[in-house]
Amino acid sequence: QVYGLSSGDGLLKKIGGLLKETFKDTDIIARIAGGEFGLFFRNINKKEDAFIIKNKLDSIFKIPIEIEGKNILTEINAGAALFPDDGADFKTLYERAGAALFDAKKRNTGDIEFFNPQMAEKAAGFVKAETLVNRALKENLFVFYYQPYFNVSDLSLGGFEALARIKDEKGQVYPPSAFIDYLENSFYIEQFEEYALKTVLKTIKERNVDISLNISAKSFNKPGFMSKILSACYNVGSRLTIEITERVLVEDIAKTKMLLNGLKYCKAEFGEEGVCESPLKIAMDDFGTGYSSLLYLKDLPINILKIDISFIRDITRGPKELALVKAIVDLSRDLGLKTVAEGVETQEQLDLLKSLGCDFAQGFLLAKPMPEEEAFLK
Repeated sequence: QVYGLSSGDGLLKKIGGLLKETFKDTDIIARIAGGEFGLFFRNINKKEDAFIIKNKLDSIFKIPIEIEGKNILTEINAGAALFPDDGADFKTLYERAGAALFDAKKRNTGDIEFFNPQMAEKAAGFVKAETLVNRALKENLFVFYYQPYFNVSDLSLGGFEALARIKDEKGQVYPPSAFIDYLENSFYIEQFEEYALKTVLKTIKERNVDISLNISAKSFNKPGFMSKILSACYNVGSRLTIEITERVLVEDIAKTKMLLNGLKYCKAEFGEEGVCESPLKIAMDDFGTGYSSLLYLKDLPINILKIDISFIRDITRGPKELALVKAIVDLSRDLGLKTVAEGVETQEQLDLLKSLGCDFAQGFLLAKPMPEEEAFLK
């Protein structure tokens, strides 16, 4: 999608042709969905044979593929299930290879991942999630719930966070836990997040409210997608906030700084030539989940720090836990960042956050995620 739909379609056709040419004796070669292809070999049941196939795949994709005058370098992840150890029929082998591929994508090392018994439950979940997401995209079943966050000082409304759900024709609503892991590791994530961005921008314009939208690691690392966000934010001023998890932001700090600076500062489209600061706000989500982020906060051009629920849950346990949250709030204030406490569930937690000077609070104590028509009646 970075190179446009035409180039993307051409690339997938070229890949299909390369696979057919390389594996002429393969029983089945099929494009499953998006950028996923399936290879079925009748006479292969050893890991050693699977490694040979993976080496052939690597030899294909280490060379850039030329499409419409562009040299496109592709990366592959592979999952495998072997007969008879992993399954005695095609359906079972397909499901279990899919579960192995899911793990391979999450690891993203380029190595082949083999199915193991611990993946059995995941395999069933993979197929359910795959079916649910495919259907939701085809039948336009994705909806957004909106969870408000409030000023801690006076409980006035601060804004909303957009949270994806799937709602079927019977009215059953599926929570993110039913599909988000699959979606974020699938080819569909960019298609979904383009839809999410359009939906949120439309809601901001119609409702005249501040809304934050979560962006996945895959989309964050796609320059084309982030450029779309930058272009779109000029239509809604500073009402749009992009949330990116701490894990993604600190994974490659140099690349992150380059991308975020590209979003925050851009060439002015109107008026005098030069550099202007965009109205887009950037939030670091899930702050404190296992990384030494304090060293990076002063360098990253972010506006908001969302304190992870684990800190808020423990804030009432004792002075040490309280001191940790106080340190985060104080440091954020000194760096010019706003703080949002996630997962506030008790009045005691809220009172302590107020005493610390935390800017905003979000959680079930104050409001749950709600459908659009309910959220904006409040």
